[in-house]
Amino acid sequence: MDKWLRNPNVVRVIALTLGILLWVVVHYEQQSTPGPIVSNTSTSQEFENISIETVGLNEAKYLLVSIEPTNVRLRVRGSSSAIKKINSTSKVQLDLSNVKSGDQAIKLSHVGFPSGLSVEIIPSMVIVRIEEKLKKEMPVEVDLKGTPKDGYVAGTPIIQPNRVFVTIPESRIDIVQSIRGEIDITNADATISKQIKLVAYDNNGVKVDVGMEPSVVNIEVPITEPSKQMTLQVQLLGAPADGYSLVKTVQIPQEVTVYGKQALLDELEFYDGLTIDLTGMKADNTVTLDIPLRQDVSRVEPNKVEVKLTIVPSERITFEQMNLVITGLSEQHIAEFINPPGGALDVTVEGAPEVVSGVKADDIDAIIDITNLPVGVHEIPIAYSFPSYVKISPGTLTTASVEIKEAVEETVE
Repeated sequence: MDKWLRNPNVVRVIALTLGILLWVVVHYEQQSTPGPIVSNTSTSQEFENISIETVGLNEAKYLLVSIEPTNVRLRVRGSSSAIKKINSTSKVQLDLSNVKSGDQAIKLSHVGFPSGLSVEIIPSMVIVRIEEKLKKEMPVEVDLKGTPKDGYVAGTPIIQPNRVFVTIPESRIDIVQSIRGEIDITNADATISKQIKLVAYDNNGVKVDVGMEPSVVNIEVPITEPSKQMTLQVQLLGAPADGYSLVKTVQIPQEVTVYGKQALLDELEFYDGLTIDLTGMKADNTVTLDIPLRQDVSRVEPNKVEVKLTIVPSERITFEQMNLVITGLSEQHIAEFINPPGGALDVTVEGAPEVVSGVKADDIDAIIDITNLPVGVHEIPIAYSFPSYVKISPGTLTTASVEIKEAVEETVE
């Protein structure tokens, strides 16, 4: 043993071994040294007037009318560090996903609070009132604001769609009385088309907050000049060639719309000013005419008229010894026929076969007017009246000779 200890190499090994053991002991003690002591003491804190967040309500079907109470108090227990972590994500929630119509008590819950905290909600339950929403279909009305440009008028608004569905709680279903929109036509001189937002009103004209589908509609307001629809008259002049007659006319259109000053339109019962000369016609004909504009008329729609004329060979029929009627004879005069003798004449008319076959003597009148004629012999034109599409044949007497005399008063003895 002594021999080993006297050996320098052995001493060096022993010294190295002791050094290593000393380092291990010191290092172990450093790792085992306890750190500062952290306190786990629990504390509590209260929060007042906490609002309630509602979730889960089927807003298409139900309305939350009220919550009682609307705010709650929170009592939180836990470590101070955990309490300090409470932020805006920490909330009190009311789950309305399973509610039904009426009053009901529902338990509150808390979300978003740090772990390790005990959260007490005071009160833990609230009373909610729920109403079911109903749908009501209503017509859309349009209010016109202002007046069009002078000389123009606003027509009836065209609304698309013209009905909407209103969604409203059952207790208020009868409050909504009208669905209206407004469109400005001030100084308008052409048709106005635009989209407008609709508003619901009660009986007093007060706006009512409701759901509406759709809430915007398309409106078209015709802005036009004053107009009036009336019959279009085309006058036929002259007569077809000898041996031919007009049997039928077809006029397209029969009526026109006249635009112009309102005072003129009020006076007009029909629109005329067009003529067709039948003189010399021997066959069917179609005549197209431009409709003329009268004074104070801006336009006529349509602006053309087409008249189809049907002309056929004539047939004649004679009515014998018809009485010539005198009109306009004063009480101081008498009248005697010179020609025709006795005032009886034969009248021959002609027309299409199907027309002439239906003419009777009672359908024809022969008249002379002697109003204001003095005493003496007079040659007076005969005026004939007869059915449409019939004319007096050549050779029929056209004038009558009449002598007007003073009436002789009878002497009473």
